[in-house]
Amino acid sequence: MVEIEYRMSNDQEVESHLVARRSPRFAQRFGATTLWLGWAVCMIALLLIIFVEVESVLVTGPILMTLGITAAVQGGILRYWPMVLLGLANVGVCLLFFGLVVSLGWSPRESEAPFTIMGTLFTVASLPFVMWVARHVPRRSDPWRCAECGYLLFGLNEPRCPECGRPFDPGLLTSSVRGGRDVDVCRWHRTDVP
Repeated sequence: MVEIEYRMSNDQEVESHLVARRSPRFAQRFGATTLWLGWAVCMIALLLIIFVEVESVLVTGPILMTLGITAAVQGGILRYWPMVLLGLANVGVCLLFFGLVVSLGWSPRESEAPFTIMGTLFTVASLPFVMWVARHVPRRSDPWRCAECGYLLFGLNEPRCPECGRPFDPGLLTSSVRGGRDVDVCRWHRTDVP
């Protein structure tokens, strides 16, 4: 039995590949969408407070809180803490509004000006953070695809992506196929039986 192996010299790339491999696909796919939906709900809530009535927060508040919890959970799954913080900020602003109404006993008329001011500040201040965090949501990569460009890594002559040139650890390929048993997935990493 002949076994040809290649080991990466850069442990950091292997670790980043392992982290991406553990991340569930749905969290990455919908992470940015959840953040943008949360910001859109903030904007709609603000416009409804200004142009319709302040009681509209009874509808938009629970929606924003649900999106905030969803973003925080997705960020936790991805181990992407800026997304967790933005989700918690959405939850926090909902709890703040609710807490102010309950503790100060505000009527709809009394809460309109403070809600407009706080809603405007939160919506405007959160936009740059939402833009940055949504652009940097970690990408999910399957172990048999290049983490950089998504090229399929089976059947290559060397442990380097032919599309972008990024090196990869062939051990990740074999360990991800058929429960870690050695299979012929690459020409340069195989088991030959005489």
